[in-house]
Amino acid sequence: MCGINGCTLGDQATIERMNDAIGHRGPDDRGTAVDAAIALGHLRLSILDLSPRGHQPMVSPSGRYLMVYNGEIYNFRSVRTRLEQAGETFLSDSDTEVVLHAFERDGVECLTEFNGIFAFGMHDRVEQKLYLVRDRLGIKPLYYLRQGEHLFFSSEIKPFEQIPGITLTVDHAAVADYRGGQDIVREGFYHEVVAVPPGSWVEVDLASGQLTTTPYVRLTDAIHPDRYRRMAIASEASLVQELDVLLNAVVRDQLVSDAPIGTICSGGVDSSLITAIARQYHPDLQVYNVRVGDARCDESPHAVAVAKHLGLTLHQVTLDRESYLRHYRDCVIAEDLPLMHPNSVGIFLLSQQARSQGLSVLLSGEGADELFGGYHRYKAYKKKMLVEAIPLAKQLLGSSHDLFTQDDVRRFDFTAGIAADAPAWLRHRYQSTKTFLDAFGFIPSARERELKAFIAKDLVDYLPSILRRTDRMSMAVGLEMRVPYLDDRLIEFGLNLPTRHQVSFRDVKRLLKAVARRYLPASIVDRPKMGFPLPIQAWLGTDDIRGTYLQAWEQSRTARG
Repeated sequence: MCGINGCTLGDQATIERMNDAIGHRGPDDRGTAVDAAIALGHLRLSILDLSPRGHQPMVSPSGRYLMVYNGEIYNFRSVRTRLEQAGETFLSDSDTEVVLHAFERDGVECLTEFNGIFAFGMHDRVEQKLYLVRDRLGIKPLYYLRQGEHLFFSSEIKPFEQIPGITLTVDHAAVADYRGGQDIVREGFYHEVVAVPPGSWVEVDLASGQLTTTPYVRLTDAIHPDRYRRMAIASEASLVQELDVLLNAVVRDQLVSDAPIGTICSGGVDSSLITAIARQYHPDLQVYNVRVGDARCDESPHAVAVAKHLGLTLHQVTLDRESYLRHYRDCVIAEDLPLMHPNSVGIFLLSQQARSQGLSVLLSGEGADELFGGYHRYKAYKKKMLVEAIPLAKQLLGSSHDLFTQDDVRRFDFTAGIAADAPAWLRHRYQSTKTFLDAFGFIPSARERELKAFIAKDLVDYLPSILRRTDRMSMAVGLEMRVPYLDDRLIEFGLNLPTRHQVSFRDVKRLLKAVARRYLPASIVDRPKMGFPLPIQAWLGTDDIRGTYLQAWEQSRTARG
């Protein structure tokens, strides 16, 4: 896991300044390479092949390609075996070299073979082209901007502020959406800064300056009518076994590391299950937890119970009012944005402790809620659909607040479409829902089709802000955070899983919890979901939480400017 930078200036001083701005992402090594047409920079966090052979920028055997890479390819060994059988030879044991060889041999066609979290810049010295590539879900960040005839790219936004002559202008519409409680759709508040779309590559012709963006994979590609139909008639017991085997394979693959590794355990079912499975392969696994200094919000006793049950050592950090006030501005700076999630500070402190104790990698439970139906709004939506189909059901279910008044359970009128001048966040939500509705068009039941789309859309509507938090808070201290639930194999499983195995009127994550009961006590699996709540209003002394975060962001911009 690393930080990457690049510019078409071919200027050593510029690339060094960009590297300096994100030095926290790569504490183990740094490097630059300057050609006439381009300069590339790299900050290394050593995970695989800790030797100097993993140094970047890395050049292909022929000398044609020059690459900077950030991430992990979990199936790199199988890809390497294929390449070796085709005659390729390797000088290191890193996945970086595997990506480089695969790209030289197969070009962009190799991208569909990679299962992992990654972003990279690839310079083709022969064709004088630059490729910017990002993983399927955009788990690893990659941004670019253009100024005149030149292009700059980076893992974070901060390096762009270090380039002489570049002025970043604030997108006030995005700021207004944020103040109004909406997510940050564009991954930033600046007009000039563009995020490489997840599952896409951006090709830059260095001679003409022409730029094209091409998707190489879409989430809907993982939706298979035959697999859905098979799972619809399968017994729950067989699906529990299938998911159990799959989770073990994924966790085992993501435990591959030449550096010390551990897990986050909140005490909830998602992270506890990952920890329990990882314990089978790493008996001395180190486990980390955030203890909240308010008993009403503290889940740490459950994490203590999990660690005791598994016979593991639990390391805890305390998040209270004092530590929150001391660090939340640091987290705003790390994220390049006002905080979307107040618990970012807890993730930052936990990562900081793990890193100080020598760890380089942590496994997280992020993504399970979005993939396996973990939010209570899914139950509310299911009730809403029943009421719409059977009006009498309203009398049976009651008129609870969560059923009839939450904004996130309302439906769009997909026959009428949406106004062109609607806010960006609303258009994004509409389009993502419609995309999944179309993809699930083979499902005969309209209610099942709609609920599947409602759950799946969170992978592109809500999850990105969580992934951004996870990357920034961990990489702020030079630590890699892996997300096993978002492995390609589990994405395909979850997207094709019928909703009766995801959510019912009484429960969420039904199938995942059934697997968890094989590893964990019922007191952990069946307890109510808390979701890392914090008494933020009391700690900050205001109800205008987003206003406070926004002010901290503006102050950080002023200080850097």
